[in-house]
Amino acid sequence: MKPQYRVEGESFVIENYNHAEPFSSFFPALAGETGKPLWVFYTNRGQAISSFGINNKDGAMLEFLPANKAYQATPLLGFRTFVRSGKKAEAWYEPFLLHNKNARQTLIVRPYELELQEVNPSQGLEITVRTFGVPNESCAVLARSLTIKNISRSTQSFQVLDGLPRVVPWGMGDYLVKHMSRTIEAFAEVLNCHASVPFFKLKVEPADRPNVAELKDGFFSFGVDQKSFLPMVVDPHVVFGPDSSFFKASPTFGQNGSDLNRQLMSNIMPSSFSLSTVSLKSKQSKTWYSYFGYTENQEKANNYAKKIISEPSYFDNKQEEMKTIYQDLIKKFGFRSSHATLNAYANNTFMDNVLRGGYPVSLTQQGPVVHLFSRKHGDMERDYNAFQISASYYSQGNGNFRDVNQNRRNDLFLNQKIGTTNVDLFFNLLQFDGFNPLVINPTRIVLPKDFFHYPEFNVNDRFREEHQLLKKKPILPGRLYEFVLEHCKDPLNVGNVFRDIVRKVVPQKSTRHGEGYWIDHWTYNLDHLDHFLTVFPEQARWILFDKKDFTFHDSDHFVRPRKEKYVITKDKKFRQLNAVVLNEEKQTFLASRQAEADKVRTEDGRGEIFKTTLFVKCVALATVKVSSLDPFGVGIEMEAGRPGWCDALNGAPGLFGSSSHEMFELQRLVSFLLEEAIPLAPTKAIEIPVELATFLREVGSALAHVSNKDFRPTWDRMSTTREHFREKTFFGISGKMRMVRVNDIKGFLEQARRVLKDAAKKAFDPQTKLPTSYFTHEVEVNKLPGDWKTHQYKIPWSQHRVAPFLEGAVHAMKVSPLSQDKKIFKTVKKSELMDKKLGMYRLNVSLEKESSDLGRICIFSKGWLENESIFLHMHYKYLLEILRAGLVEEFFHEIKDGVIPFRDIKSYGRPIFENSSFLASSTFPKKSFQGKGFVARLSGATAEFLSMIYHLVLGPNPFTLNEEGGVIFSPKPVLPAEWFSKKAEGLLPQNSLSLTLFGIPLTYVNPKKKNTYGRTGVQPVGFEWILDGRFYSCEGSALPSEPTVAFREGRLENLTITLGRSSKR
Repeated sequence: MKPQYRVEGESFVIENYNHAEPFSSFFPALAGETGKPLWVFYTNRGQAISSFGINNKDGAMLEFLPANKAYQATPLLGFRTFVRSGKKAEAWYEPFLLHNKNARQTLIVRPYELELQEVNPSQGLEITVRTFGVPNESCAVLARSLTIKNISRSTQSFQVLDGLPRVVPWGMGDYLVKHMSRTIEAFAEVLNCHASVPFFKLKVEPADRPNVAELKDGFFSFGVDQKSFLPMVVDPHVVFGPDSSFFKASPTFGQNGSDLNRQLMSNIMPSSFSLSTVSLKSKQSKTWYSYFGYTENQEKANNYAKKIISEPSYFDNKQEEMKTIYQDLIKKFGFRSSHATLNAYANNTFMDNVLRGGYPVSLTQQGPVVHLFSRKHGDMERDYNAFQISASYYSQGNGNFRDVNQNRRNDLFLNQKIGTTNVDLFFNLLQFDGFNPLVINPTRIVLPKDFFHYPEFNVNDRFREEHQLLKKKPILPGRLYEFVLEHCKDPLNVGNVFRDIVRKVVPQKSTRHGEGYWIDHWTYNLDHLDHFLTVFPEQARWILFDKKDFTFHDSDHFVRPRKEKYVITKDKKFRQLNAVVLNEEKQTFLASRQAEADKVRTEDGRGEIFKTTLFVKCVALATVKVSSLDPFGVGIEMEAGRPGWCDALNGAPGLFGSSSHEMFELQRLVSFLLEEAIPLAPTKAIEIPVELATFLREVGSALAHVSNKDFRPTWDRMSTTREHFREKTFFGISGKMRMVRVNDIKGFLEQARRVLKDAAKKAFDPQTKLPTSYFTHEVEVNKLPGDWKTHQYKIPWSQHRVAPFLEGAVHAMKVSPLSQDKKIFKTVKKSELMDKKLGMYRLNVSLEKESSDLGRICIFSKGWLENESIFLHMHYKYLLEILRAGLVEEFFHEIKDGVIPFRDIKSYGRPIFENSSFLASSTFPKKSFQGKGFVARLSGATAEFLSMIYHLVLGPNPFTLNEEGGVIFSPKPVLPAEWFSKKAEGLLPQNSLSLTLFGIPLTYVNPKKKNTYGRTGVQPVGFEWILDGRFYSCEGSALPSEPTVAFREGRLENLTITLGRSSKR
């Protein structure tokens, strides 16, 4: 039976899904601000749900499995349904299996739930299952409904067994499940089964230590039949008998009333089945409900179960709430065009962007900004990642610097109240050495000193004394909300009390060093600065020169000098290894600080926190990065043990690798400082630390004496200066300052730009005409001079250009003039980077001639993972740069096949509303995989696509300054005529397109049905808006300053822009 794919509104439908190529995805883990989410992964096999739990892999109720194992195990270990008709007393029928004859099986994927249907005329059954995560509850819960309809012509009586054949008891953890499950069974127990709300947990923590800790919390499950609980089966041996594979339910189960009385309640990996009977007339149906979740104790589980019984419409209400939460979230983006699939894809992409970067929420007008709903990307295909989805109110997760940085790029369009939050966060995480910590933890808050004395709290002095730690240590906002919920005297006043406290808290960011220093992380900070200046152009001088509260991150990891990290290996190879080390003295030193330990201080680390301006931070960054040019003066060195964006080049740092990408970005930074920053305050006097002033002077001197023939002496001098600077500033700075004028720094930056322009020229390969992304530097050991450790400029480097990568073109186009961008585009199009069969761009060309020492990328199959695949993030980065370069016609031609919603559904092989990390390219050996998407959703591609949409709808600089210095809104949309609606729909008029900005629907009306670009294109000619209930309008190409400010502050009710041909043309 062949699978068939189709789109129905917001639903993606797969007929005969068990016969389709397997794919994996997940529920969004959205439970609302005041709900507790769980993580849920699914695949198109069996009853779809392959694993779920709370927090992380250790909190699995259904064991976490990597995708390849989940595809095998889900039909057996996932949800199962067994139905036995009275006519066939011994045989159990199980729906949703691959080999069910005469059965039509359908999987319906919606952004907030799953639905399964099986219609089997030979059994006289139609079975429907719906599953979703329950929102706005005090516990994390998965809800499930099972509906059986009798489609035969006669009345039938059924026994129904439904649930999980295996549950992981709380406390077991991922390692124990996979490696010691037999031993740990001895710790397991099932409580409360007699009450039909079984509670699954270990009796004590499975630790070999003197203090034995009893476990109170656990997982629960129960089934309901309208107003009554269903009997539960928690012993899988009772259901399956001797069949330890769980392949089929025992034909004798259910025939003996004593089955439920002989269950084992401990020393097992339990099951969780509900058992029921029903008699159905022809065309009659019956629905049962089941719930699986976690609570802190058994009493809370019982209370939750009683709540369900008392609310017959609970399931339907929560299902609708979940849908509303999703719809309310995507309204924040609210893209609507004539293309229904594009609309669904764009809005789902926005949701997935939130899941990776978080949604910026201002808890109160004066309170901290918290990015809710985010998590480090981890799923069945990203099985390597330790994801964290906090099962708490105001849920946040962890994330890597690059991921959250990129995915928060457009935050100000969502919530302008966050102001400089993102600029502050990411620039403050930059260190004097030019690097940054990898892991960004959820935002915590420090409670006010009078916290326990709020009159609204029902607590006594003893309670205050016992819970002093709550006030001393930073806590998650969700923990505060839970405390208020538990102890507020008036339950109806919880929200007000919470918000009142939040106004007085101090937000605290925390990070972790993680696995090292990547060379590209700093480059994404420039996007945040650009975004801020796009929305607030009038605040440019303030954020660069007047806002003096930027700090430097302080780390206990040190980038070693060349003499220590340059080594000769046992097999006589010259390599750069162990480049970054933990300094235990610094670690102890930081631990001794009472507060804000991760900020650089004066007096060599013992003084006050050093604060400066963003301009000084940018100058410091530019200085350390230009000093990191490679021995040939082309790329930025991978000097700290990690590569750039392409992680799979893990061997490149060992080969003294360098990258042109960061060089192009450095050129972008230096040009910004020279052309946009310095003209704002050319005579302004600024203070810079003497250590930085010396470093800048020495690097500038080296740049002034660059030899066109040999860059190595300059490289050596700059590297030595950088090593001295790092050594001097590792524990802190002296605090001594030097006063300089902004214009005095101009000379250094001009020298840097000159060297970087030469680097850009050298980056282009004379043979391929493409910018080379990566260089490695090789040395034959027998040619090393005897004094190379003390005279590194004598090292006889040999430069090697690695085969072309698409990323080189992406970064080169950011700093190239239009004429060169056109050449780059044409050259890339003709190269092997273009996959002509798929109409998309590969990450790289063949690496067959490269050494496997370059990294794991070389051992991957062609067209798979990072090797010659269509890596969607980089493909979208390239499309975005084509658009930004002004190559509009070329852009719209490329996206016909080049964006997911316009691709063939069958070949993509998964919901067309979702992104993938990569598509297997036409070089992959298995043809059926070519064009298929792998590794679900949480890709940086979401950020790139959102940037495309914002650029298409608004143009590059929608907010500008008028002659009086006031800010005005003057969008320059780049939209094709066919994207405007053909007919009126809801509140949208005919010939319109809409996007939400600052929470306000922005609608273009295009009565002439023309493109908004090209010689005959239309542009804004009139504006209509509602403010404070009053209607206003004006003609022209820009919104006046006063309504622009109101628009940016989110105070307009709506804004409609008419497109036409201006009489001034």
